[in-house]
Amino acid sequence: MRQRGFTLLEMMLVVLLAGVAATLVMMAFPQQKPRDAQWQMARFRAQLEHAVADSQQNDRVLGFYLAPRSWQLAVLEPTDASAPQAYRWQSYSPLITLPADIRLAFTAQWKDGEVDPGVTATQASPTLLILPGGEITPFRLEFQQSERDNAWLEVDANGAILSASPEDNAR
Repeated sequence: MRQRGFTLLEMMLVVLLAGVAATLVMMAFPQQKPRDAQWQMARFRAQLEHAVADSQQNDRVLGFYLAPRSWQLAVLEPTDASAPQAYRWQSYSPLITLPADIRLAFTAQWKDGEVDPGVTATQASPTLLILPGGEITPFRLEFQQSERDNAWLEVDANGAILSASPEDNAR
């Protein structure tokens, strides 16, 4: 008499392989990114730290344009090689747009304690400047989501960065 069908071991192997394949497919899908204020602040901080390092390494002036719901990194580049005084701000990164429920609140400390709370989207010069020597416009940036879900980032003139979470301040 001839046996027909599959053995139990063969069936278990097929189920195991199907499970592994399903797991690999699920891992390939991107996970939903958290869109809270803390995550957005960490995202801005990473781009700021990269911009400071890039400014120092490549000896160029960088700046951030800030708007209530977005930011963009720009670089100061010459517009014409024959005219050394002709410089213009060029986009250096894509515009980062925040989710609809998060707003930026910007405060800069200028000379003698003057505070500039204004943020406009159509400025000729960036809101924040990053110079090749490591100097940064001193500022405080709040990512406001709700009364309890705010995150903030503060930078002094020497480039020291403080933020809402203590583990970020250890850097």
